[in-house]
Amino acid sequence: MPAISIIIPVYNAADTLERCVSSVLSQRFDDWELLLVDDGSLDDSLQVCSRLRDNDPRIKLLTKKHEGVSSARNLALEQISGQHVCFIDADDFIEPDYLSSFYRHREYDTVLCGYYVDNINESGELIRHQEYRPDNIEIASIDDRSLLAPLFMKGMIHVNCNKLLNAAILKNHQLRYPDIPINEDYVFMVKYLEHSHSIKTIQHPLYHWVRVKGKHSALSGFSVNQIKLYNDAHLLTSHYFNNQLLAGQIMYYSYYWLVLKSVKETSPGPFHVNDLAALMENPLLKESFRVHQPSSLGEKAMLFLLTHKRYRLFCLLNRKSKNGQ
Repeated sequence: MPAISIIIPVYNAADTLERCVSSVLSQRFDDWELLLVDDGSLDDSLQVCSRLRDNDPRIKLLTKKHEGVSSARNLALEQISGQHVCFIDADDFIEPDYLSSFYRHREYDTVLCGYYVDNINESGELIRHQEYRPDNIEIASIDDRSLLAPLFMKGMIHVNCNKLLNAAILKNHQLRYPDIPINEDYVFMVKYLEHSHSIKTIQHPLYHWVRVKGKHSALSGFSVNQIKLYNDAHLLTSHYFNNQLLAGQIMYYSYYWLVLKSVKETSPGPFHVNDLAALMENPLLKESFRVHQPSSLGEKAMLFLLTHKRYRLFCLLNRKSKNGQ
């Protein structure tokens, strides 16, 4: 039985998969199994997966029709044999001490590390390199969930690739990723934390989240219907903390991100503010914006425009800010 099961969902990742798996093979800790899940790739990903599998007996290959990242991860969760689980995305990579740092604190149900965001262009050149570090938290018995609020406020719970999870919790409670197009990591992690009794953070960044300019679409594909998914996450957060005010504060940046998605759909063409106006009428979003405390004059000004229905001016300023970057 390996100590750690690593799950990597693969979809059209032939160009980045070898770098990702190479970072696993270069780990200082070697008691692991790696489950590659080809999610019906249309490129050469399956061939790359097969070659990697053939070169190392610790690598397993699962194949399925294309149904999305949640389905791929869930398939792997059915077949893990490790005592702990971590997730890596096929276009990212990890530091050499990613696994060893996690395993050093394996007595905790949840171990969470910092991460890098590597912004690169389509030629692979690094444009911007950012670090995100969690607060120093070490709790042997989580009796007061509000102590985890700083991790939620910093977005450390919203991604799953910076964590080591207890496989027994996943199995005993049959925890699986929801079949939703966005925010699935966050929903999965909150439901996991409902059963996690201890947590340890590692402030050093150990994971590289690679974002390619012009390829990743974090602000694309807006639909007004997406607000329901964030409302569901809002209610889940409120239930987890038993605190509506705190849930509203935590959800603010998720709602604001959705607002920016709405604005992006208006650029570079003419302004259409109907979707944004409808979005801003959502009761939970309005409550979240009401309880948020802006950290700068610029943020305060933009929040004022939104809450006072100055949508056209908000769009103009947002576009001007983007064009000035």
